[in-house]
Amino acid sequence: MREIDINSDDPPTDELLSSVAHNSLFDKYMRIAPLLLPKDPELVASYLFHPHFHSENIFLKGNRISSILGWQHVWAGPSFTEASPPAFVKVDSDDLTLDYPDKYKDLAEDERREIDVKISQSVLRYAYQKFVSRDVPQLDKLFSFDFQQIRVLPIRICVSSWEADDIARFRESLIKIQRRWDFLGIEGSIPYKFTDDELKRQADSADTFNRHQDFMDQISPLVTRCGWTSNSTYPQAVRMFAEIAREVHQDGNVDEGIKAEFQQFIDKESELEGEPK
Repeated sequence: MREIDINSDDPPTDELLSSVAHNSLFDKYMRIAPLLLPKDPELVASYLFHPHFHSENIFLKGNRISSILGWQHVWAGPSFTEASPPAFVKVDSDDLTLDYPDKYKDLAEDERREIDVKISQSVLRYAYQKFVSRDVPQLDKLFSFDFQQIRVLPIRICVSSWEADDIARFRESLIKIQRRWDFLGIEGSIPYKFTDDELKRQADSADTFNRHQDFMDQISPLVTRCGWTSNSTYPQAVRMFAEIAREVHQDGNVDEGIKAEFQQFIDKESELEGEPK
């Protein structure tokens, strides 16, 4: 992602990205920030965290972990806001799916495949939670804390809200707090309120954001969200982005600066084609 340049000489044309909009969101956030953390001292105690604990940074020897990379990004923070299952036990839904539905065999093939993926993810996540909760009892409280992710999301996103996508996510996280306030167990009424017009504009903005996220999910087998690809898939990734670049160049509504940025993929493709096989 790129940071959005905000200055008085060249302010953003999108009102939702303006400094006024950011200040308004932070005003709302500061009103609820002290209320989002639980009172349980175990859940707010500081622990050491490894933020990039994924398969690319974990090395195995036999069936045991032999080495872990990425320690340069380690930091300490409260378990309630920082702790979460690693990416390799990610579940693409809010709830675990551990049982097959009735008439599973009668469903279409794509529906069965989707259910298979959910159950596979859920079983792995369930086993992980049980195993870790046995060795680290504090995490058992965290995994069973109602609406933990909804509470935590504004805290995690606020620090990067000036990035192109995260401002939409930051606003959406505060809207979710507003919609679920009565279920969060926080005393008193919510100290802010989004207007109907703000909710409508966010819905329109979220549609664009979701299309971008869908695209990132589609290319994830080739390129991760942080831009990493393996040596074996690098040529395929370059050709894919070069094809996108050619489409961008043909679009008369795209800014010349963006076209220039995409040109690099066409250039890299030419370099690949010129390399001896």
